[in-house]
Amino acid sequence: MTSIIKQYDKKTGKTYAVESTSRWDKERKTCICDRKVIGHFDPETGEILPNRKRKESTKQTAIAKSAGCSLLFDHAGEKTGLVSALKKVYPNHWEKLLTCAYYLLAEGNALSHCEQWTERNITPLNERFPAQRIFEMLPDFNRDTQMEFFQYWAHKIRENEYFALDITSISSYSSLIKTVKYGYNRDKENLEQVNLGMVVGIKTGIPVYFHTYPGSIHNVSTLQQNLTVFDWLAYKKLHLVMDRGFCSKTNVSDLYAHGLRFTIALS
Repeated sequence: MTSIIKQYDKKTGKTYAVESTSRWDKERKTCICDRKVIGHFDPETGEILPNRKRKESTKQTAIAKSAGCSLLFDHAGEKTGLVSALKKVYPNHWEKLLTCAYYLLAEGNALSHCEQWTERNITPLNERFPAQRIFEMLPDFNRDTQMEFFQYWAHKIRENEYFALDITSISSYSSLIKTVKYGYNRDKENLEQVNLGMVVGIKTGIPVYFHTYPGSIHNVSTLQQNLTVFDWLAYKKLHLVMDRGFCSKTNVSDLYAHGLRFTIALS
């Protein structure tokens, strides 16, 4: 049973409307009365004026994030022109790419742990970046989009620059990577390896292009593949600096045939 009870408050001088609900409790065998103030009576009309609803707080809780990595990497990205290059080639993903790069540079850990790091640090994306979103993004970065970036990037920084080409090997225990093969191991490790070829600007120290090769391929035979790529990328007026691992009669002939300037150590 529900009824409205008048309750006068001397402090406020108002008569409040109290909703009283009675119910029988079978277990306790007694009548229980629940009361709730629903408003107060208007002294002129006698109508019940409902209570005002409390406004929910709109104040935002302060969040503290580390800015050290962002300040350093933002400056480096703007100074080298990397940010503008990524915006040009990857207009829909450049903030995500830079956020992943910041994390890898700062932590050197697997991208699956990036989410926790983005919660504590200021990043180009400036929001939490779950691993699932990273993995959904990765298929968009295939070899075609990489080559498009390499082409734009090299033309952006090549003025008054010359480049060094070298191959290094990275040992691996993986049995899932197809390019991991046995070959000449520079670290004298009895492990399979993958070869990483990279072109780097000598003056700036900025990487321009990279490619991975099976660990069984020697430096001397990778140059021919790189020259084909350089033609496709429209790299003109290159001056390559190479060690004796690239020295062979065939390679020297190919370098001349492609019209490239080069400095190479003789074997």
